[in-house]
Amino acid sequence: MKIKLCGVCGTDVHTYHGYMSDAPFPLILGHEIVGKIFALGKGTKADFLGKPIKVGDRINLVSAIHCKKCFFCTIAKTPSKCVNMVSYGFFRDPHEKHYFTGGYADYLYLFHPDTDFFKINAPPEVAVFAEPLAIAIHAVDRARIKLGDTVVVQGSGILAYLLLSVLN
Repeated sequence: MKIKLCGVCGTDVHTYHGYMSDAPFPLILGHEIVGKIFALGKGTKADFLGKPIKVGDRINLVSAIHCKKCFFCTIAKTPSKCVNMVSYGFFRDPHEKHYFTGGYADYLYLFHPDTDFFKINAPPEVAVFAEPLAIAIHAVDRARIKLGDTVVVQGSGILAYLLLSVLN
């Protein structure tokens, strides 16, 4: 995938400053990724929604890769708690030659067989917000906010703005 844009997440900043002690340095950060398909692997014909894809299509990467086998993925249906999760922008296997695994690069190698991505028909400046928007929607859903509830959104970053857009 040829990277078009990659958002800067607070987690990237914390990792850069050394607050994520389990980060496997050296690595290329960046997980809010939008780009174009540069080349297709053998047998890759559709995105994870089943839409046909071809070289040149704009795609969003679902950066978190869940194992789909642990208790949280299969029984609890809470893959965000997957015990075997890895994520582009944070994953680097020092025994493998998968060096292009973060969005702060020109290209990204989608190496993991369980990688999900979807075709998107939006400019990169809009499509790059797909991952943080999903976080905002998930937060509102988990909080079980109902129509008429009073909500305080603290902060002025992009996630706060996206939360406000979901709540309106």
